[in-house]
Amino acid sequence: MTESLYPRVQDLAIPADLDYRFVPPFLYRDNYHVDVAGNRDGRARVLAARHRLNGPVANIDADWGGHLDLIGGVHTLYGLLPPATYFADHPAWYSEINGQRQERDAQLCWTNHEMVAELTENVLVKLRQAPTPRLISVSINDNDNYCLCAACRAVNQANGSPAGTVVA
Repeated sequence: MTESLYPRVQDLAIPADLDYRFVPPFLYRDNYHVDVAGNRDGRARVLAARHRLNGPVANIDADWGGHLDLIGGVHTLYGLLPPATYFADHPAWYSEINGQRQERDAQLCWTNHEMVAELTENVLVKLRQAPTPRLISVSINDNDNYCLCAACRAVNQANGSPAGTVVA
């Protein structure tokens, strides 16, 4: 992060009518790496701008292109559908493992349409509460305790992966 290479040329001709603007085909780009976090001697924002990063980790000032904040971050499912609030009345919304619904350290049962509806509503509420950003992370918990109920197993088997219920 301390070196930059600027090729030397004897004569650099730039056309007078050059009007190049780049708008990336996506709204948000970040690599969640410490090298682009903060403003240590200004080097971090230079690196982030050079790589066209604009997420919350990059934290680029508006005069350098700005950045977008993100509601949540990673592993957000239990924050969006907390078991402490919902499990007692809706255990079927949470992973079934060895025939038992799991309140802790698991995932959600993605084939449960009522769960998906409540999760969607909770996401929309969080988006409405924050005028900016308009980006929210809906991401699985940090474990492999995915749901093994019959419906989830069927979807995962048809898709060849435990991620089948998440991406199908």
